[in-house]
Amino acid sequence: MSDQASFQTRQQIHPFDYQDVKLTTGRFHQQFEDASKYFMSIPNDDMLVGFRRRAGLPHPGNELGGWYSNDGSFNADYDEIFNTFGQWISALSRMYAITRRVEILEKVQALILEWGKTVEPDGYFFYSRLCNAPHYVYEKMVCGLTDAIIYCKFEPARELLARITTWAVKNLARYRVPASPKNATGGNPIFPEYHQEDNEWYTLSENLYRAYIATGDPLYRDFASEWHYNYYWDGLAANHPEILTGLHGYSHVNTICGAAMAYQVTGEDRYLQIITRAYHIFKKYQWLASGGYAPGENMADPFGSNGKEIETNPKTAEVTCGSWAGFKLARYILTFTGQAYPGEWIERLLYNAIGAALPMNDSPIRRGRTFYYADYRLGGGRKVYFPVSFPCCAGTYPQAVSEYHNLIYYYDDHSLYVSQFIPSTVTTNFQGKKVHVELKTDYPESQEIVLELNPEAEMNFDLKIRIPSWSDAAHIRIEINGENQENFPVSEGWLVISRNWRSKDHVQIMIPMSLRFEPVSSSYPNRAALMYGPVWLALKGDHTRKPPLGNLNKPEEWIEKIPGQSLKFKINNADPGSIFVPFYELGEREYYFLYHDGAFE
Repeated sequence: MSDQASFQTRQQIHPFDYQDVKLTTGRFHQQFEDASKYFMSIPNDDMLVGFRRRAGLPHPGNELGGWYSNDGSFNADYDEIFNTFGQWISALSRMYAITRRVEILEKVQALILEWGKTVEPDGYFFYSRLCNAPHYVYEKMVCGLTDAIIYCKFEPARELLARITTWAVKNLARYRVPASPKNATGGNPIFPEYHQEDNEWYTLSENLYRAYIATGDPLYRDFASEWHYNYYWDGLAANHPEILTGLHGYSHVNTICGAAMAYQVTGEDRYLQIITRAYHIFKKYQWLASGGYAPGENMADPFGSNGKEIETNPKTAEVTCGSWAGFKLARYILTFTGQAYPGEWIERLLYNAIGAALPMNDSPIRRGRTFYYADYRLGGGRKVYFPVSFPCCAGTYPQAVSEYHNLIYYYDDHSLYVSQFIPSTVTTNFQGKKVHVELKTDYPESQEIVLELNPEAEMNFDLKIRIPSWSDAAHIRIEINGENQENFPVSEGWLVISRNWRSKDHVQIMIPMSLRFEPVSSSYPNRAALMYGPVWLALKGDHTRKPPLGNLNKPEEWIEKIPGQSLKFKINNADPGSIFVPFYELGEREYYFLYHDGAFE
């Protein structure tokens, strides 16, 4: 068996190629289109100006400013701040794979070729002479060049990837990390100094392993193995949730993605145990109602600090970067296990985190306005842009919205899977025949999902549909071609429909939704968020006070839907201006409440 074939055997189910999936309507389609237009509008010269200046080349263009280029002021002795160039190459490569728009491909090619001219003979490639976070920036560049190889088939990226990796092998500092957590029998592990951030060195393995799979060059596999974070990974596998306390959130999900890629390359079961155990620890101890995590960017004390943090911390979740990392980890676990449950994290992030983010844009006084933190404070919050241009989330924003196409459909030898309910199509060759599937819905505003299946000839396969964890499978209604169906089996979280499929077969799914309150943590059981299906509802109204709450166990007794308003609710006998709406509907600086103190009676 070839290496490439063995990599595929790690996956129980497979995502479709980006080019096979198209978003058709709705907020996610619009978000992707807007992001594509925004990043295509940034002049290449502006993206490249610092690289060219450092290399002593003519450098037309304007500084983008902010984190991208030191607020626009260049000093040869001044540090670079977390340059996002590699992430933009990654996002644009994926956008090309999705759309096949020639102008996107040409932009990727031009950026890589012009940037390549600035790479020094020894492989030094950074935006400035001194780099604040060389491990971080190198890892993002590996991601971008690898994606250009995979999605754009751009061969010059291969040689440049080898050159910068040769430099990195010689020059990136290594950090001594213990083999496994101390005090492994329980209690708080002792965190040595070298366990801390150190430029996020511990995220390198994921994209280096991806580069190995893309190129077959053992240089990347061997270098990836140097950055295994066994101290942290084994602590999670041993079910030590306290190992997370105080760690940087986004990057410590990214490093678990490194363990996922170690599993894909090596097939060692311990890596699969690491990532699955990590998922359940995150769900139990770290998730907020949005699926976001890490108030102030730091992981919560697993025994209650999330509930305390929302009293005062406006930086309650790093939305864009956190969504990107969560998408990746959940998708790895879903494909490796074939189980539906990781789709829950993806769904929460879609509707309440990245899908509820303000769009990237420019203002008359500042370019690269980015939604970085969400504010979930108990006393109320507002959506605001980060005050500095082009922060790290400006790199992950286009990656995350492009990833929407990679989260909906999957397949194995005898099944097609639907994990997310986003209006879209997938067209592919399956079992030797062409199949076109269209998903039509206004979900979650509507409880109805329609799938139209069009195989080119009659085919027998299983259609597997994820059952949301907040729903009750017994009350899901299925119709096929207008006829009610009953007693479908459920396997590993998927509702399974087995039949001979013909052209224009219609499957109608009704997933009932209801109101519920979810506590922020077990230590704060009466501090809760109002949910409706997958949607986090925000209370609008007078920001100086909140109306009284009723029994949190029975929200339907004192909260009712507003007639004619799809997902708008009001509190009975309260100020008519105090209404609940989906968090994703709120715009910039609108005041809201997301968490509430009440009682489960």
